[in-house]
Amino acid sequence: MSEMEACTHRELFEQAVNTLENISTLLQPEVPMLGELHLTTRQEALFFMNLRHEGLTLTEMAHRLRISKSAVSQAMKRLEEEDLLYRAANKENKRETQLVYGAKGRKLKEELTNFQHYIVDQYISKIPLEELKQANQVIHRLEKEINNSYKK
Repeated sequence: MSEMEACTHRELFEQAVNTLENISTLLQPEVPMLGELHLTTRQEALFFMNLRHEGLTLTEMAHRLRISKSAVSQAMKRLEEEDLLYRAANKENKRETQLVYGAKGRKLKEELTNFQHYIVDQYISKIPLEELKQANQVIHRLEKEINNSYKK
C-alpha cells in the first residue's frame, strides 16, 4: 500500500486544502490589484461570480451564493466605493437590478483574464489532459455531494 492509499479522507482533504492555499499564496503576487483592494471573502465572491456569470440580478446572485439579498447589497456598498461593480436597472425589466463594471472593475477583469491565460499557459497545459479530466470529475463529484446535502 502506498503512502497516499494509507491516508484517510480527512488527511487527503487537509492535504488538498494546504496545497490550494500554497498555490494561492504563490500566485497572489501575479494579480497585485486584487491584493491591494483588501476585499472581504463575500465581496470577492460577488466580483468573481459576476465575472463568470455576467448579467445576473442581485436576487440571482444571492441565490447562487446562498445569502440574503440584503447581504449582497451590504457587500455591494464596498464594491461600488472601490469603483468595481455598480447596481443598474435591468433594461428589460426595470424592477430587477443587474451588476455592471466600474472603470476599476473593468481593469481588474482584464487583469484576471490575463492571469487566467497565464496560469493555463504556464502550468495547466503541462498536466496531461486525462489527469485534468479526472481531477475535474472529482471536484464535480464533491460539488454534487455538497449540493445534495443542502437540498435535504
